[in-house]
Amino acid sequence: MSEKEYWRDYSYVMRGKQRKKVLLILDGPALVSEIKGKTNLSLAETSRVLRGLVEQGLAECKNPEDHLGRVYGLTDKGYNLQKKIK
Repeated sequence: MSEKEYWRDYSYVMRGKQRKKVLLILDGPALVSEIKGKTNLSLAETSRVLRGLVEQGLAECKNPEDHLGRVYGLTDKGYNLQKKIK
């Protein structure tokens, strides 16, 4: 990841309290409901935040073909950013 990409991603995450919460609790694969429970966000808000993190290349859906029980985890890029934020 270039320095420019890092700062873009850092800014994206830090501008939103919800994005930061979700990024910091994703230590491994988790269901949306598990993420919701750990962050105290609504299901809709959790899903919206995850979609944004996926679009930024910071997270990925491990089972996109499933409509229920989707599992999300950080990409290498997301994990590296998480380590630097912690």
